[in-house]
Amino acid sequence: PATATPVAPPVAPPASAPEKETWRDRVVAIAAARTARSQTNVRVEGCITVPPAVLSDRYMYIHDGSGGIRLALSARRSSFPPLRQGDCISLLGRVRVVFGEREIEVADLMNFFVRGKGGDYAPRRTTTGAINPSVEGDLVEVSGRVVSVQGNEMILNDGSGNVRISIDATTGIRLSTVRAGSTIQISGVVGRASGRIA
Repeated sequence: PATATPVAPPVAPPASAPEKETWRDRVVAIAAARTARSQTNVRVEGCITVPPAVLSDRYMYIHDGSGGIRLALSARRSSFPPLRQGDCISLLGRVRVVFGEREIEVADLMNFFVRGKGGDYAPRRTTTGAINPSVEGDLVEVSGRVVSVQGNEMILNDGSGNVRISIDATTGIRLSTVRAGSTIQISGVVGRASGRIA
């Protein structure tokens, strides 16, 4: 009589270990990048609130919903690609602190990608007393009474507390016509001037 020859079941190949995720693969919120230690490498994504050349051709500001931060070109790079407010980008960079303000330094534009258009970004309306380090990097709008004017700076107060407004020369705004006691409305990025929030 015929006999069946037993056949060994197929042996599955050993499972390969999953590749270890690195900082290059993991997107972190801008709020987390802002609290990271200086010299930490990060990947972030966000939409541009202040494009290059508005304040400087060397830096711009982005926001991702958790917060805003400045992106700065390293000395080795010549210029950012053409960018507009609302463009959404992804990049690798390194956190550093410049005059007290945290920023992400972009050293390699090969790791800088434009993902699409997110639309215009309107400044967030807030009170003068709410301007503090927690909103550093945000594009905001405030209004109030001018308390004092000195050089390229003024103090504004809407009743909730003073805020120092520092005017960058590239804006074209001149404070020579602004008088204490007048009421104004102004928008800008919360940053640091001489190490102080402005």
